[in-house]
Amino acid sequence: MNRNWELTSLSLKIIAVITMTIDHIGYFLDGPLWLRAIGRIAFVLFAFVVAEGFTKTRSRVKYLQRLATFGFGMTLLVFIFSSVTQNFTLLSNGNIFLTFYFALLITTGMNRGDTFGLGQIIAGLVGTVLFAVDYSFYGIMTVILFIYFQGNIKKQFFGFLAINAIFYGPALLTYGLWSPYSLQIYSLVAFVFIAFYRGKLGYSNTFTKYFFYWYYPIHIGILAALGQVIHL
Repeated sequence: MNRNWELTSLSLKIIAVITMTIDHIGYFLDGPLWLRAIGRIAFVLFAFVVAEGFTKTRSRVKYLQRLATFGFGMTLLVFIFSSVTQNFTLLSNGNIFLTFYFALLITTGMNRGDTFGLGQIIAGLVGTVLFAVDYSFYGIMTVILFIYFQGNIKKQFFGFLAINAIFYGPALLTYGLWSPYSLQIYSLVAFVFIAFYRGKLGYSNTFTKYFFYWYYPIHIGILAALGQVIHL
């Protein structure tokens, strides 16, 4: 395959950021449905990159701590924003940092196979429900799938297809392909990009490492505020 077509982890993050932003513009500013359809790609790419990063990082503890810091910190900020504006829609959506944090916590517990590991699994499951994380157990299962079938895109694809069938199959059969309830089926398009990934990190420095961590809450805050103004 032509090396010019290979995508790095950084490339996937950039595509994920772009599609996520398109998705959130559609969500917060009441855009057309096709914006939300494009946005279905984002979570899958982020989940894939997080799974890759966690298995290759030099310190899994620091990786988890970073997700926890941004996850719980964002939850607090969203609660304050929702209390001030009296609009609790944003609070009910959870956040993606906690989705990744609890998924990795569960995975770590599964790998330990001891009493402490069982505690991590329980904490992850309870946290997923208690904090109503973004994508809920669909998101948790997706991250775990990418970790356990790392390097095997066929198993990842068919496993992800099965997850979509379980969570969104009934909605797809009921409402068809073009409905807010069944749009997640378009998340499968993410594998078009994943297919060109060859395990390379790409250009990396402090900025590229932390950009998403800061971009995610900042762009949501801006779009949520714009949405508030538009709906006044």
